[in-house]
Amino acid sequence: YERTQAINGLLTGQGYILVEIWECEFQAMINNTPELQAFIERDDVKVCVPMDPRDAFYGGRTGNIVSHYDVKDGEKINYYDVCSLYPFTCKTGKYPLGHPEILFDPEDIEKLCPNNDISRVEGLIKCTVLPPDSLYHPVLPMKAHQKLMFVLCRKCCQLQNNQECTHTDSEGQLTGAWVSCELHKAVEMGYRIKKIYEVWHYSKTTQYDPRTGKGGLFAGFINQFVKLKTEASGWPASCDTPEAKAAYIREIEEKSEIKLDPDKIKYNAGARAVAKLMLNSLWGKFAQRANMDKTAVLYTYEELYSFLFDAKKIITGCMFVENESGDADTVYLNWRWVNEDFEAALSSNVVIASYVTAQGRLVLYKYLEMLGERVFYYDTDSVIFVTRPGDVEPPSGNALGEMTDELAGYGVNTYITNFVSGGPKFYSYIAVTPDGQEIECCKIKGIRIDSQTSEKVNYNTMRKLVERQVEPFKVETTSIRRLKYHTVVTQAEEKIIRVTSAKRRRV
Repeated sequence: YERTQAINGLLTGQGYILVEIWECEFQAMINNTPELQAFIERDDVKVCVPMDPRDAFYGGRTGNIVSHYDVKDGEKINYYDVCSLYPFTCKTGKYPLGHPEILFDPEDIEKLCPNNDISRVEGLIKCTVLPPDSLYHPVLPMKAHQKLMFVLCRKCCQLQNNQECTHTDSEGQLTGAWVSCELHKAVEMGYRIKKIYEVWHYSKTTQYDPRTGKGGLFAGFINQFVKLKTEASGWPASCDTPEAKAAYIREIEEKSEIKLDPDKIKYNAGARAVAKLMLNSLWGKFAQRANMDKTAVLYTYEELYSFLFDAKKIITGCMFVENESGDADTVYLNWRWVNEDFEAALSSNVVIASYVTAQGRLVLYKYLEMLGERVFYYDTDSVIFVTRPGDVEPPSGNALGEMTDELAGYGVNTYITNFVSGGPKFYSYIAVTPDGQEIECCKIKGIRIDSQTSEKVNYNTMRKLVERQVEPFKVETTSIRRLKYHTVVTQAEEKIIRVTSAKRRRV
């Protein structure tokens, strides 16, 4: 109620005439008026809310396609990773400049997008699209079940249907906001745009030109820290001769326009971590929410009451602090605005962040499209896939944005023989090095694999779990937590290990 009143005050304060009605009264009107019920069920009414640019901001693409696989004669499983995916899109991607032209009038949209043709649009588009009937790797993301999903039918996704789809076009179509470049790819792959509701069109853009070294928003910043990260990563495993090292330096300079100092190429975990943090934090700052929780230190009842009875604020926490005599004369109050519009986001631009992640997903999609049904698992910037005799492998290299072999650290030509996955960020594999040594790797989000947890969480237990030979089980682990009294502790926790494969239909 307080949030509603605060929003009402914001609207009336800007001069709008506001007509209010209680929800129960409006629901009664719907139930008793068939015409009103039919009206609010129309698609154009459901999506009449103005587009929030954050609606077009999605994260990385993660998922598993197979639950387990053992290689056969002549096969090998590869694990490739895009070198610095988001820094690569920050440097080489296209980004909008200035303020957008916002179109929501149907006539204006039709002029820019005749017959729903979006080829001239550069920006954000809120629309309804109909996915193709069959596409092994869908293009467009949607948020459902607190996950980022890539689906061909909205209704099947909502119902988590694992059978053949029998839904109509209107039930299967997707409505949302996406960056234009991702929609362009979707149209190329067979998606059909049914209706456009709003367009944010940018007439000016910038993109880095490797021939001139100019353009782009982040090129200079990215080059500086990619140089530091690459040098701190040490020499690649294949650089075992002076000639190979010289060729590596030339390759980086030719492909990334970055000149490495051979005397500084030495593994340095600290410098590498700092460089990686800088590379990935810049674009993330553009996506930061403005309405973060804040803390006020209060000393009087008047100050406390002013917060408690302010309809524009939500209290999220309260802690009384005692002085030396035992009297609680100070209050730490946690609060935030009821609506993000109450605070300007001076240092953020979610449109830029949306462009970064959308172009990053398209880089990954290029490899998913290339590999097709050979893909076993993918996670934002990496892909695990099988190679059979005669198959083409993705081109690899060491430069920014190129595919690198994640297994090369164990030795060149190392490959996976056995793979198992129970869902996103939940996989294990056994790899074989050129000298015949077997290496087991296990990854589960939120669990650190050490000598204690590895007894319960390993390739064999994950395989049995996926094959339903064992029930979900608990694992004890430790984590560092900050308590409300400003203390940091290491505490024991229990996590349940279970299969979470819910992003694809299983056959």
